[in-house]
Amino acid sequence: MDAQTVQRITDLFKIPSLRPQQKEALSSILERQDTVLNLPTGSGKSLCFEAITTALASTDDIVIVVSPLAFLIKAELEKLHGFGISAVYVGEKASYSLQELKEGKFR
Repeated sequence: MDAQTVQRITDLFKIPSLRPQQKEALSSILERQDTVLNLPTGSGKSLCFEAITTALASTDDIVIVVSPLAFLIKAELEKLHGFGISAVYVGEKASYSLQELKEGKFR
């Protein structure tokens, strides 16, 4: 991951630097590798999927985050919207289908 991307992420989230696991995960995703991130609570997982949407903001890529915690999803969506990032919930009570997402109808 280039220094400009790291700087954009750290500036946006107002943090001094990325943790090694975060940088590794983000680099893997930016290299278009399938990536699974399994870290304990408080280790910065949320920042990884929030940051990747920031890093990919100028592309047509879609980032899919799988979480079993509905209340966490709602909080993360609100946070992303606060940063001006388009994000939707797809699941049992979703307002968009995967097909609609592929067609860009959520934007």
